Amino acid sequence: MQNSFTTNNFRIWLANTFSLEYLKTGVVLDVGGGKGELSWMLLNLMGVDSVVVDPRQLQLQNIQTSWSKGMFEPLRIGPIYSATNPEVVNGSKDRPSLVPKHLRILFRRDEIHTFLKEGPSPSTQDWLDGARKEARDIAWTTRGLKHHEDGNEGEAAKEEGVGDSTEVEVTDITTEVMAGGEEGWS
Repeated sequence: MQNSFTTNNFRIWLANTFSLEYLKTGVVLDVGGGKGELSWMLLNLMGVDSVVVDPRQLQLQNIQTSWSKGMFEPLRIGPIYSATNPEVVNGSKDRPSLVPKHLRILFRRDEIHTFLKEGPSPSTQDWLDGARKEARDIAWTTRGLKHHEDGNEGEAAKEEGVGDSTEVEVTDITTEVMAGGEEGWS
């Protein structure tokens, strides 16, 4: 089964298991979201707000091309499948698709345990800033990880043959999470 079909099946499973109404009451964190296709589908096909949490750049070119060709529209996929895409109507291809929010961060197990134990503090904000910088300084290429020594992000990926990814403004949700108080920290 192709990865895009697996992603689509998982999206439908989420809606069937938790209900679309419930998913729309909050934000889905797509941790380890890779290319960002699940978050893109949740946002564009179902109207569910989603944030990709992954150190890699989003790569949405293929799914956005399918969108612009009308591949998700009811006339194209039929009434049975269109029920799983409530936000899509005929003619949706003429509007640009939405890009999910992206928290580009690199988590390490020992650091995340410290972060969760301490809760919100100036030191955790410093850690978050460092983890986000480290994620930006890594290139994911067809040959594996490559650290950017010179800070020239993206050049290594282009040299290695990785296609251009969609540049997304990284939304700083860490401030929002930390401003929520210590209720959620244990």
